[in-house]
Amino acid sequence: MKKAFLAVAVAATMAASYPSDSFALSDKDKKAIIAGAILLGAAAAAASSHDHRHEYHRNAPQNYYRPPGPFHPRPNITCYPAERSCYRDNGRYAPRWTQQYFGY
Repeated sequence: MKKAFLAVAVAATMAASYPSDSFALSDKDKKAIIAGAILLGAAAAAASSHDHRHEYHRNAPQNYYRPPGPFHPRPNITCYPAERSCYRDNGRYAPRWTQQYFGY
């Protein structure tokens, strides 16, 4: 990949230094083009470098505790340990079952 950037930079430099009747560049312009090509090549080489460390690339912390799934102490009652609450099948809160299983 670095060879490709170098080849492009050399080709651009050669094209800029090639004399043309319709468009002639001054020495100052040629130097500016060469400096720009060198800076562009250096920036591309630095961006494609693979010798940097991934010290700031961290994975998200793992959730080590996962509460158990919902359970049914009776056919019409569902308790959710993640919420620490129980509900009836019609969606209403069941305080007696919540108190019995979760303590409040």
